[in-house]
Amino acid sequence: MATSEKKGFTATLYFFLLTTMCLVGEFPLKAVAGNAAPLLQRYEDGNEHGYSRAFNAIYDTSKYGILQLQNGLARTPPMGWNSWNFFACNINETVIKETGALMSSCRDQWDFAFTADALISTGLANLGYTYVNIDDCWSKVTRDAKGQMVPDPKTFNSGIKALADYVHSKGLKLGIYSDAGKFTCQVRPGSIFHEKEDAMSFASWDVDYLKYDNCFNLGIEPKKRYPPMRDALNATGRSIFYSICEWGVDDPALWAGKVGNSWRTTEDINDTWVR
Repeated sequence: MATSEKKGFTATLYFFLLTTMCLVGEFPLKAVAGNAAPLLQRYEDGNEHGYSRAFNAIYDTSKYGILQLQNGLARTPPMGWNSWNFFACNINETVIKETGALMSSCRDQWDFAFTADALISTGLANLGYTYVNIDDCWSKVTRDAKGQMVPDPKTFNSGIKALADYVHSKGLKLGIYSDAGKFTCQVRPGSIFHEKEDAMSFASWDVDYLKYDNCFNLGIEPKKRYPPMRDALNATGRSIFYSICEWGVDDPALWAGKVGNSWRTTEDINDTWVR
């Protein structure tokens, strides 16, 4: 392979590694930290919307007008694991704990209980796959008497805070799920009009990531439904990755950069050529 071809291949591979997203996580930049450090100082102060010009990969993209929620997160694409595609509603705290472990080393058989531990055992955590994200169905079907979301005691009997402590003890991060509507897609309580109390709950549980879905949205346009949760998360004082799961139906590229750390561009991706 000629020198020019090698350089081209290396650049392509490098770009691919930096921009690939596996639902959640952050790519480690130790190898380029020295070059990146000066650029990390170029953030501008956020305005009333709470966003700033973003640092993407190791390049200053502010001159291209790329905007991003200013909470110190997602300067590189997030990487990790999300429970939905494989487990759907069949989740529990054991699955979340052990999946993280599996991502750290190899196992002969895959089990939902291997999640957090899996990230460690497979070596994926060392590659930057650090998020272990709970999707829908983690909560009870109704709020409690105080209007708070409550983890389902049948599946998360230790509570989300204890689960977060376990995941953090592995050097990983815990994500959770809610919806910018009256209900989640699986008809658990949604967070619309409950943004402040739910954000406070997530922060008190030491959650690191929120996937915010788009079901049962009362016909209110996304540009009005998603900012309240952004503001509520910012008000907690905890940096929580804000993932706008709006399905790309209302031109999120034109507004979501001022609201979240990331946003959906399509509907769910399945193993079919139709999508």
